[in-house]
Amino acid sequence: FIGRFEPFHNGHAAVARHALGRAKNVIFLIGSADTPRTLRNPWTVGFSTVMPAALYLLFGAAPAYGREQLAHGNVAGSIMATMALFGAMTAAISVASTVSDERGSGWTRQLRLTPLRPLTYVGSKLIVALVVVLVVVAVTYAVGFATGARLDLSAAVTTFAIAWLV
Repeated sequence: FIGRFEPFHNGHAAVARHALGRAKNVIFLIGSADTPRTLRNPWTVGFSTVMPAALYLLFGAAPAYGREQLAHGNVAGSIMATMALFGAMTAAISVASTVSDERGSGWTRQLRLTPLRPLTYVGSKLIVALVVVLVVVAVTYAVGFATGARLDLSAAVTTFAIAWLV
């Protein structure tokens, strides 16, 4: 049973009871409307996704020092990883700020009237942040590698994971 369940109501309960009467097991998949809304927000998409790639192009790919070798790649690769981390932090803060917006609009008060547990709400925000940050980091790395950034495989995987998960 796939749904957002925002808020869970008697119709959801009736469908769940019917499904449980017909099947031995029922799996509930709770989705979130946050990811599409977050990705449609021009500030999130523009600033968080385009800005790190643009800054990388400006400071990493364009100057001649970008080709200088470092221990695990080149300067452009180092700047790419740094800009991906910048974008990841910006995107995560943007998603986290939606909690404040929802509180100000009264949405969290509405959620308290539902069976939704606070941990589920926080977990959905975390998942949305991870998805948005993954897009930002992936775009920055794709632009970087396409324009001459070089990192050893271990350095690329490690810095990608750090930017995405930290």
